[in-house]
Amino acid sequence: MRSSPPPWHTRDVPRLRRREAAPKRRKTSSRSRGPPSSQDTLINPPAPALPPELVLEIVDRCDDPATLIASAAACRLLRRHVLGADFIRRQRDAARGRFAPSSLLGLFYRHYDGEPAPRPPPFTATSDAVRTPFAPAAVFAGYTPAESRGGLLVLRRSALFAERAGLCVYDPVTRRRAFLPPPEVHQQSYALLLAGDDHADAGALFRRLVVVDLSGLLFHRTVRAQSFSPEEAGGGAWGPVVDAFVPGHLMRCEVARPSPVILDGDGALLHWLCTDHRTVLTLDADTAEAGTLQLPPYHVLYPRFFLPEHQLLASSAEGELSLLVAERLVITVWVRRAATEQWERRAAVDVERMLLLAKVEPALPIWWNSRMQIEWFGEKSGAVVAQVAGVGLLVLNVETEEVCMVQRSNDLVPFRYCPYERDLLGLLAAMARR
Repeated sequence: MRSSPPPWHTRDVPRLRRREAAPKRRKTSSRSRGPPSSQDTLINPPAPALPPELVLEIVDRCDDPATLIASAAACRLLRRHVLGADFIRRQRDAARGRFAPSSLLGLFYRHYDGEPAPRPPPFTATSDAVRTPFAPAAVFAGYTPAESRGGLLVLRRSALFAERAGLCVYDPVTRRRAFLPPPEVHQQSYALLLAGDDHADAGALFRRLVVVDLSGLLFHRTVRAQSFSPEEAGGGAWGPVVDAFVPGHLMRCEVARPSPVILDGDGALLHWLCTDHRTVLTLDADTAEAGTLQLPPYHVLYPRFFLPEHQLLASSAEGELSLLVAERLVITVWVRRAATEQWERRAAVDVERMLLLAKVEPALPIWWNSRMQIEWFGEKSGAVVAQVAGVGLLVLNVETEEVCMVQRSNDLVPFRYCPYERDLLGLLAAMARR
């Protein structure tokens, strides 16, 4: 006997469920989609456009040169406004006395011929404004960065023991270059004197290059220098070698770092920090006269420790001589006021706090090995390049407290980088003339 069929509601349930299921939508890419329909426009209306006056007011309140350059490439309205002479002049006046963190674009690596691999890349970018590397192989073949200032690089033949090595002054942005014959003095320190804020379009790439030999400071108490002055039509020649005798009260010592500090208002006055940690050696490249400046005493710089740990001579935002003192993981900033010729304590930077905020994990506990070495301070950006044991090589933005990791290392290693800064407001002036 056949069984009776199931009730109608039980038999139709699977079919009803299939009908109630939502159909699957096919995934389409954004490229295949056509223009928005009227229904989509009603549901998601486009954002209203800002009035041009409000857009220009927003740009006027911007103080980041990198953002201004990006705004000039957005549309014709912003380009005409940003590249105007009045706008650039107002930005120049507002930028006096303060740093521009976006001026630091990256670090060049000082490589040498025959250096074993692996080695870091020729250029490490530290700013989002850099889209392409600044190290073309055609220019860097056989040369290594020796000094950088004002957006220019001083390149030297990368042979390790070349006494009379050729030089090249190179602009990585405009790709302009000037090859120089070898100087007669021993190349130990390079001082690049700029031609002005708009040197990129000037006849000469730079005003003067001074090469200083500091090897005779310890025993002969003399400093030798030689200057190269380029010509507008190209070429140029080295001047005579001059000898400067240091004052007699200076103890027999050497300079802590070969790179000199050049203040904006001093013209051709060069500054070096001596290894006695109490004296600053000065050299006037125009008159070939040497002098000294005294640092604050030990008990003022180091109230808790007598022996100095590390010091770095730099330039402040106002163009005054500055001294950075590292004590454990704290950097104290001192400034020599030009009016009173006295040193004043300006600020203290807690590097340990910056590492914690940036969530940088050290290989060793901070309390176990808190050694720090300051390598460089940007005269335009105000950035600090330092090494921290157990962390590595860092770029510290003092204003925003941002940390950029360049190279990991458990110990302090020799500093082989050449930081590169660029006056981005000068690029605006160069863009306006094109």
